[in-house]
Amino acid sequence: MTPKIIKLILNCAKTLKQIDPISGWFLHILAISGCRGAEIQKVKMQDITPLLNKTGETFYNIKVNIAKKRNVACIREIVISSKEFQAIQTAHKNHFEEKLLIQDVSIFFKRANINLKIIKLILSIFLENLKIFLKNPDFAPINRSIYLEICLFHI
Repeated sequence: MTPKIIKLILNCAKTLKQIDPISGWFLHILAISGCRGAEIQKVKMQDITPLLNKTGETFYNIKVNIAKKRNVACIREIVISSKEFQAIQTAHKNHFEEKLLIQDVSIFFKRANINLKIIKLILSIFLENLKIFLKNPDFAPINRSIYLEICLFHI
């Protein structure tokens, strides 16, 4: 994906975070990682490790199992800031307190919390501009994400 498409999707995620924080952060992680939604939903808390950089800032390394080829698991690693990680955890905590549910801390994103209808509604706002951008002859086919195009063009 090109920086322009990533910026467009991150703007969409920013808008969505105000409406539904969990779905907004889910879309944000999808945009920065390039993983599929089902892969992100399978991430467990034990797959997330904190990392310290030289200045003492904490980052979180998320290991996403993206495929299994023969007997070898293919893992993609995503690094997010402590601020992003805490925002995701706070969104989940607020959701569970609001619904008076017991929070399951073993899974990073809970399947039931991600409202795909809201994500599709917000994405449809940006869809027309993105279609025009993708049809631009100057846009190199090498930079296209087939998964993203399938998702966006079949809303």
